[in-house]
Amino acid sequence: MSSGNVMADVRKGMEVRSSDGMSLGKIAHVWLGVDPSGSDQRCDDDVCSRLEVQHRGGTLYIPYGALADVSGRTVHLNVTADEVHD
Repeated sequence: MSSGNVMADVRKGMEVRSSDGMSLGKIAHVWLGVDPSGSDQRCDDDVCSRLEVQHRGGTLYIPYGALADVSGRTVHLNVTADEVHD
């Protein structure tokens, strides 16, 4: 992951791309310190923060740890499209 807080640069409406260059969709919501798919209401930002991405196959929740960097209006992940769907 690049230096600094990548989540601070992430905004609703940005495109999300996997490490193999596949477009995964656009960010619908940025969940900071909350895992919308988990049972805990609040927890550590690094562990629970998620990007809610609207994908043609439904909604994806991308964990903070999968973010590599942000350039322009695009969030790049450090995982492939296949890994995201697993």
